[in-house]
Amino acid sequence: MYTPTDLGLFIREVREKAQLSQAELGNLAGISRASVSQLEIGMVKSPKLWVLNAIAQAVNIPPAALLTVAGVTLAESSSSQLAWLSQQLDQRNLRLLLALGMSLLQEQLDQPQKGRR
Repeated sequence: MYTPTDLGLFIREVREKAQLSQAELGNLAGISRASVSQLEIGMVKSPKLWVLNAIAQAVNIPPAALLTVAGVTLAESSSSQLAWLSQQLDQRNLRLLLALGMSLLQEQLDQPQKGRR
């Protein structure tokens, strides 16, 4: 089961492995040094998904690794990551993402359902 202390120890471990100070990690992740410190000592009970994603990118680990330690399920992370991604894209790329999503949905709907006749 997830505890903020487990997450904090993991963040500290990957930060040190990446040879980054708390300030450097904070700068790369877009958060303050104090926020990194609070995460590492377990003071943050429910960290924001965008923060965990930014930290994972800063220390060059798959976001899923950090999200798993944080106790985030795939369903929670998928919708939040999609929302975050849509906010980061410019209008042109957002339209492309939506078109791709609609195409994938249509393809999925066109496939016969397993177990159905």
